[in-house]
Amino acid sequence: MLTHFFRSFTAMVMMIFVVLTLYVLNIYVDIAVKTILPSGEHGRVVVERGVKVRKFARQLEEQELVSSAKHFTVAYLSQYPSSSLQAGLYEISDSDTILDLVEKIARGSSVLEKITIVEGWQWRQIREAIRYERRFKLTSDHEILQHANNKYGSFLRPRGRLMSVEGMMMPDTYKFKRGISDVSIIDEAMKQQMEYLKKEWANRDMTTNYRSPYQALVVASLIERESRYPGEYSKIAAVILNRIRINMPLQIDASVIYGMGKHQTKLTHRDLKKDSLYNTYTRRGLPPTPIGMPSKQAIRAALHPFKFGALYYILDEHHHERHIFTATFEAHKQEKVKQKMVTQQTASNTQ
Repeated sequence: MLTHFFRSFTAMVMMIFVVLTLYVLNIYVDIAVKTILPSGEHGRVVVERGVKVRKFARQLEEQELVSSAKHFTVAYLSQYPSSSLQAGLYEISDSDTILDLVEKIARGSSVLEKITIVEGWQWRQIREAIRYERRFKLTSDHEILQHANNKYGSFLRPRGRLMSVEGMMMPDTYKFKRGISDVSIIDEAMKQQMEYLKKEWANRDMTTNYRSPYQALVVASLIERESRYPGEYSKIAAVILNRIRINMPLQIDASVIYGMGKHQTKLTHRDLKKDSLYNTYTRRGLPPTPIGMPSKQAIRAALHPFKFGALYYILDEHHHERHIFTATFEAHKQEKVKQKMVTQQTASNTQ
């Protein structure tokens, strides 16, 4: 009899406890639904990877983004008891309730951030941009090169290994969630570049006589740095390939500068005489790697060069982004005189 009484009493206490718990929980959820985040707090909040709900709730309270850490914690765990916080950057509007914020984070509705790879950028510049952003988990250069070799080495250089990832990333703007590894962005940029290169390689002008897609990528990177006007990329490609056919030095300043590893635009006579793997004045043929990230237009031009016999080009002083092309050294010298006269005339007119 007494045992039966205690069992009934215990069951009643448990029932009261459950009812009270649900009642309190409903109060908190009701508060979370109705409570608008502090006025004027329209902005963004970062959820770091692996952070616990209670710790994040305390951070919100400390930053005065919510009035009560307990309200956020109860609201989150009552709705998503087994769900971890989704890392990312989240937008907060001044009309959001606590429950609105809970829903955004639980569903991973984070703001996509962006990083842009500019045409002609070098790998070191991309690396600097990634480090500057401080929004990635960083991967070592060695690991990234190994990754590139594993995925694309056999296509780019069937008879050898890649020594650099230079040239392998498509210039574009990439969107990502905060907290991902840098290799995720790099891999996407590589994928885009390699897919485009494969497509153009399959339809290339066979007279280009490239021994591998990698050589085409090297030429494309030279084109990208030599001209700012895509309309003449195919002509620049023709000059490069015409010179290679007759074993004539390419004499491309941008390659020399790349080999020096310096930020400069002008070269001295001494610079041109100093030998390196990238000095296209002292060495014939192509440099060993690309010298930057070529655009689609540059890749296409490298694989579909213009059909003419030009060996020289000089900047057109009337149209500063374009060049004048000539087939002989004599014609080139004459054009240099003409362009010098244009420069002098322009200077005298501005005085």
